[in-house]
Amino acid sequence: MSCWSSGLHTVAPGAKEQTMIATNLDRVGKADDEDDVAVYKERKIILVPNAKESNKFEVQMTMTDAKGRIIGAYGFVFLYKAGDDEVEILRKAKALRSELAAKIPDHDALFKPTP
Repeated sequence: MSCWSSGLHTVAPGAKEQTMIATNLDRVGKADDEDDVAVYKERKIILVPNAKESNKFEVQMTMTDAKGRIIGAYGFVFLYKAGDDEVEILRKAKALRSELAAKIPDHDALFKPTP
């Protein structure tokens, strides 16, 4: 099982609402759904099979920076087949979050140009 897509959700500087700020899909700038906002504001983890595509499983969780501060939310979509271990999918999502957090010094760093 591998991560098929991912999205980063947070409030951009000067914005009032949380949006998708980065993704490997064509959705940057898309307003966040209630569940995306709840992940960030209520510190929820959401694990759910994709309602439209049964071969995908979604994990939504808080995004943290290198110091462990919550700065937004992630949406990870994993390829999935019936019977796959959902606990293993969550473990992989947490590992991705940790790997990414180590590269994010703080919220503002998400909006700085990269060399």
